[in-house]
Amino acid sequence: MQNAWVGLVGAFAGALIVGISHFLSARSQFKGDKAWERKSLHRAKLEDLYAAVGDLRGAYLEVVAGCVVRMPSERIVAPKEFPVERLRMLVGFYAPEVRRFLPKLEEARLEFGDAMLQLIAKQEMNDAKGWSEGLGCVGGAFKRLDAIFDEMEDELVVLSRRWLEN
Repeated sequence: MQNAWVGLVGAFAGALIVGISHFLSARSQFKGDKAWERKSLHRAKLEDLYAAVGDLRGAYLEVVAGCVVRMPSERIVAPKEFPVERLRMLVGFYAPEVRRFLPKLEEARLEFGDAMLQLIAKQEMNDAKGWSEGLGCVGGAFKRLDAIFDEMEDELVVLSRRWLEN
């Protein structure tokens, strides 16, 4: 009779050990999957942020190109949207390391806006010499914006590499 109990207890202990090991394995796999999903989401959001920087650069480039190809008498048309809010949101949620660029970006955006207002004022006054000077100011303001965009993109590449390595 004791041999029966030993066999029964052995079978029960074996089943318990297998069940516990399966539970621990599944739990470990679940945690690994969650970490992978979180990492993939963060990497995807960094890619979205990189694209948002490019979209914002493209919007400003469109304005500059539109000014350059126009005659001083033609109206300047600005794009309907500058996607800066999406960029701010992505930086705030997923890349706070890039937040230090936002004040510089705001300052450069204001400088660009001022240069555009001066260019439009020169256009309204039919001042051809002022128009070419205004184009130079707009181009200079865009160069400062473009340098900030480059710095942000470089930082995002560094962050993405860091996420890939970890």
